[in-house]
Amino acid sequence: MIKKIAISGLAILVIAFLILHLYIYPSPPKFPIEDRTKPILIAHAGGAYKGKIYTNSLEAITSSLKNGYEFIEIDLQILSDHKLGGIHDLEQFNSITGYGEIPDNLSSKQIRDRKIYGELHPVLAQDINHIFNKNSAYLVTDKIEDPALLEHEIHLDKKRMLVETFSYTSYVNHVRYGYDYPMLCIGGEEELEHYWPLFITNKVRIITFPADKIIDSADKLQELIKKDVAIFAFSTDDRDLILKYGGNTVSGFYTDSTTYRDLYK
Repeated sequence: MIKKIAISGLAILVIAFLILHLYIYPSPPKFPIEDRTKPILIAHAGGAYKGKIYTNSLEAITSSLKNGYEFIEIDLQILSDHKLGGIHDLEQFNSITGYGEIPDNLSSKQIRDRKIYGELHPVLAQDINHIFNKNSAYLVTDKIEDPALLEHEIHLDKKRMLVETFSYTSYVNHVRYGYDYPMLCIGGEEELEHYWPLFITNKVRIITFPADKIIDSADKLQELIKKDVAIFAFSTDDRDLILKYGGNTVSGFYTDSTTYRDLYK
């Protein structure tokens, strides 16, 4: 009996929190998707370059823009001098730059002094600012969850930035910093259920979702699309999957090398 009362009390508290939240926090704006008949393609970690992926390199980003990508994802890590560097993680960066021992962290100078696969150039925040201020592409970020540092380092119109977050607290924090399009990373069906009240009330307007779980969750994802929740699936180059589910079930896909030319050839 006591256990049932405790469970009921907890359920009431959760419901009360959600109701209170609906009044306290305004809904972020809907992400503008002009053409819902075809999926948005996001160049994953800068996109592939000469068959190499996950480089976040200057060459990869430039190549993706030339290949028609209008959304470029870059992994951003906080460096030892409190700058931002385009690296997925230290172990991976060490590996692709030919270093064995994994340091605790690297400075922006150390990042700048390295070459990826002996020829490609890593990017820092100033490189990203230079690239994106010369075009109209969207910057999609991963890893970084410090909105104050992101604001300080990346000097772009916040309406051209999609910032991936990994908790609802972080999502709300980015909204408070003026980021219109934070994205809440959802790991699968269970998390979809957990956050469902926030989706259907448009408190969360954009999510990221695993591409390999789309088929099992297709009905729920389609329902969210109808509620004007944008969904970006990570990551795949499966052309059939992209063509079948793009637009009607998810809004877009992170891809390493699939371009619109490849998709509709």
